[in-house]
Formats: sequence, C-alpha cells, structure tokens
Amino acid sequence: MPKSVEHISDEFKAEIYKHLPSVLSQACELFDDPKEKDIILLGSLAVISGCLPNICGVYDRRTVYPHLFAFIEAPAGSGKGILQWTRKLAEEIHRELRSISKHDKKEYEVKLREWFAAQKKKGKSPDKEPPAEPMDQMLLIPANNSASSFVQSLVENNGQGILFCTEADTLANSLSQDWGNYSDVLRCSFHHEPISLQRRAKREYLELEQPKVSVLLTGTKGQLFKLIPDTENGLFSRFAFYSFPAVPKFRDVFEDTEHKAENVFTELGRKIYDYRNRLLTQRYTIELQLSKTDKEYFKDFFKRAMSELYKEIGEQGLATVKRFGLILFRMAMVLSTLRILDKNIPIERKMTIDHNDFVMANEIVLCLMGHAVKLIAGCKEGSNRIIQQKRLMKLYDALPENFTRSEAIKTAEKCNIPTATCDRYLISGIFKKAGHGIYSKSIVKKNDTVIT
Repeated sequence: MPKSVEHISDEFKAEIYKHLPSVLSQACELFDDPKEKDIILLGSLAVISGCLPNICGVYDRRTVYPHLFAFIEAPAGSGKGILQWTRKLAEEIHRELRSISKHDKKEYEVKLREWFAAQKKKGKSPDKEPPAEPMDQMLLIPANNSASSFVQSLVENNGQGILFCTEADTLANSLSQDWGNYSDVLRCSFHHEPISLQRRAKREYLELEQPKVSVLLTGTKGQLFKLIPDTENGLFSRFAFYSFPAVPKFRDVFEDTEHKAENVFTELGRKIYDYRNRLLTQRYTIELQLSKTDKEYFKDFFKRAMSELYKEIGEQGLATVKRFGLILFRMAMVLSTLRILDKNIPIERKMTIDHNDFVMANEIVLCLMGHAVKLIAGCKEGSNRIIQQKRLMKLYDALPENFTRSEAIKTAEKCNIPTATCDRYLISGIFKKAGHGIYSKSIVKKNDTVIT
C-alpha cells in the first residue's frame, strides 16, 4: 500500500455525521455500524445527485451538474443489501413520472384509434399525421438495457436518469453484449459530453447534448472487475468506490419489526420530491461555487495528491485523482443544495457552497481515495505496476537533477535495475532529454509529505 494513503482510515470520520443536512442525517441515524453509515451516506449522495434539477457549477471551464457515480464493493452476504433503502429517495419522483406516462399513453391510444377510424370513414389516404407517441418518462432507468434503449430513455427524459443496480453483473452482462454495450454512453455522461446514436431498424437518429446521469452500483470484487477489468477502462476513474470485507457477524433480523427503515426512507423520498419541485419552480439555473479560500485549499490538496500518488502508483492512478476533483466538487454541490433547501435559505442565481459542506466532501473524498488505491492494486497487473513505479522512483531519487545515460545505467545497477529497464524508464515521461545522451528530471521531489 502506498505510504501516502496508509494513514487514511477505511471509514468516514465520525465528525461528518454531526453536520450533515437533515435528509442525510436522518437516513444515516438508522444504522449503528460505521461502515453501514458510510455506504448509506455514499449511496444517498449518489441517488439524490440525480434528483436535483436546476443546479450547476463551473469546473475546469465547463458547466457541470451534481450527478455522481458510486460503486459499493463487498463480498456476498456482507450487508451491502441495505443500499436498497436509498432507492426510495428517488421513488416518489419516479412514481409520478411513470403515472404521467401511463396517463399520456392511454390518451395517445384513444387518439390513435380515433385517427384510424377517421381515415377508414373517409376511405382515402390520411390527410394529416397520426398523433405523436408520448414520451416514456422515468427517473430510475433499468440496468438490463440495450444501448439504443438506454439512450432512448435519456432522450425522452431530457437527458436525465439514475442507473440503480444492486447486482453489478446485471450491468456487466448488458455491456458485454454488442446490443447492450453502452459503456461509452456512461463515460460521456459523466462529463455531460454529447451522445449520438443511429438505430438501424428505423434509421432513427438519437442525440443528447448534455446527458446527466447518476449511477449507484453494488457488487462483489469479481462483479466489479467483470464490469471494469482494469484502470485503463475509463469507467474506473469515474466511480467513487467504497470497499469493505465481510464480517462474521449475524444481524438481528427481527430488530426492525415496525418497518422503521422503510418508513423513514419513504418519508425522505417525499422530502426529496418536494425539494425537486421547489427547484423546478426557479426561473433560472442556480450556479454553486466555492469560496476563494476553499478554491485555494482545493488546488493545493489535489496538487499534493497528484504528486504523491503518481510517485507510488504511477500513471494508472492519474485519471482517478483528476476525476476525484470533480467528484469532490459535485458532492459539495449536493450537500450545499440540501442545506439550502433544509434551511429555506433564499435561492439566488449564484450561491457559494457552505464551507462546512466543502470540508465534509473533502473528508469523504480523502477516504474514497484510499479505497480506490486498494482496488487499483487489486486490478489485473495493478500490483505489478505499483512495484514497477516504486523501482522507477527509487532510480529517480538516486539520480542528480542533470545526468548522462551512462550515469543513469551505473545508478540503475546499484538499484538492481537492468539496463534495458533503465532505458525504458528514461523515456517514461518523468525525465527530459536535454541533448544526445543527456537527461534531466521533469518533476522535483520535495519532502515526503502525505495527503491530509
């Protein structure tokens, strides 16, 4: 395990739970086990992120929205099934959209019958188009879907949806089929990049300008690596992972005889429904931004994270660290939006993210970085690449700022690194070729700091 994350706890800090917005606080209070609290918090953030319209922010010169991708990895029977309750946070909205769709479908069928009857009565070709088929509205999109059906669902719902699946292999099986491989759609959706797809059957062209998708998946390590085999798969770096082992402990299955969890989450789902309606009444999109102080801390934190993790896990961790910046910003957006709605704070076109919400998001992401690094090591060739990176950095540290190839080879011999490997390291990107056989370092290693 890289030294820079050795000190990071596997669990979120207990202090976080004292300052959560009320919706999240009530959800987490139902659980005593720290890991159960953590996965309920992460799962709730992911689901709620897909329920907040009219919220945006500017990140890396782009407009971004709160939508999160989260994956809870644990062995079978470890207790991750409690995440089913977080689905209820979106069910009230989903239920209303389905009800509207059913009503519109019935009206459409009536109008279509009337249209056909009118054409038969006239006994001639139609003099006008048949009624348009209504949109199939939903919020919770099934994972067992074809690529075209998934895109169609997004098109009919203004590009928005939540992919919620408690068995990751359901999604993995879909993505492994030619007809169901919408991995690229998910990758584009994470950054709200345009999506286009043409269906052969009707030669129909589907296009999405700004998809906004939230994803919550749970599964075992085997299911995870079936879905995302290694870090070179772009999906890996887009997810916030939380991983925990099975504990030989039997749960009191008769403890909640009054359906307390179900009742609480159902009620919280109604509150999220009300929050969504309040946001929809706004005549403009609310832009959330960090304070100047928080922006400075944010930049410093990720500079250190990038530097330290690159030294220890190499290129395979760079995309993960970079996207954790966006994940942190999105989490802070969700937390601050909930707090604004909780406290009935007057909504303005531009609002500053509460400092405490930024701090909480930062603490959560710090913990999730540790989980991500463990999974990187568990990926195919992950550990070998970490070992290779340590050897590379050992050579890097032993060399002066400027050196020749012959000096590098001599130093490599002292580090038990073969000449061929040394030559490969010299073109790895962290050295610059200053002339024929002359090199210099690209990065400067300072004190052995750790991410805090």
